[in-house]
Amino acid sequence: MSIFMLSAWALALGLSPPQAIASSAPARCGDGPLDGRTQFVVEGILYYVRAPHGPCADVTPAQLAGIKSLDLVSGTMLSREVRAGDFAGLTNLQELRLLTDRVPALPPDLFAGLARLRRLTLHLNVTDGPSFALPPDLFAGLTNLQELYVSADGVPVLPPDLFADLAHLRRLTLHLNTEYGTPSALPPDLFAGLTRLETLHVTAPAAAGRTLSLRSFAALGRLVELRLDTQLADPAAFAGLARLRTLHLSVPSARRPGLFGHLPALETLRLEASERLRPGDLAGLVRLRTLAV
Repeated sequence: MSIFMLSAWALALGLSPPQAIASSAPARCGDGPLDGRTQFVVEGILYYVRAPHGPCADVTPAQLAGIKSLDLVSGTMLSREVRAGDFAGLTNLQELRLLTDRVPALPPDLFAGLARLRRLTLHLNVTDGPSFALPPDLFAGLTNLQELYVSADGVPVLPPDLFADLAHLRRLTLHLNTEYGTPSALPPDLFAGLTRLETLHVTAPAAAGRTLSLRSFAALGRLVELRLDTQLADPAAFAGLARLRTLHLSVPSARRPGLFGHLPALETLRLEASERLRPGDLAGLVRLRTLAV
């Protein structure tokens, strides 16, 4: 993905576009706690400790522990590498936004020590296509995370246990794309541990083989809002979503006969403009108030 495409992505989120590609060399900060970290992470930390032009060697562990929000998207340079330890010492961090460009790999312990993190925005753009492997324990230890936005371009496979540690997650946005044309279907148990999830948005190119199976939503009994732009492999995929109040389906072929029969609490239904409703499609939706086609 080019710098221009990444800039457009940032603007779409209401963020300042990135300005340039940062050096991948580790920062040299003497014996200070920032030494050896990725350069653009150091620059972001210096901004938040109110020393954007000061020497990085002067930053103290107490200053790191005082940072509650770190934005590595707006007004920063992109990085083509991230390192284990980049976020070490940020023990009170509650919000992190990270944008990378064509990273060759991610360290599995990238977010180690961020036990108080509540909101994470992560945009990944990888280089190696089908050979790229997302660490299955990338989010391990983020037990207090409540909101997660993941945009992954060029990631061919998602590990089935990727979200296993996120028991308190309430909102998940998952935007998947591929430049390499060989992704697998989404793992059927990908959302299995997200028992407190209330809002789920999934965008994945059906033409590239991304599908959601019968078991995809089985554990999401608290879900109240679901937005899908991908294929459903089974008409009973929504079984168990007894609390769902809002459903958006953006792929015309996603709807199957009987698909809405398991949604007794549904109040708002939005379908792709080319979708055609058949007799009986809305049977049982006694609470439906808004229908947009």
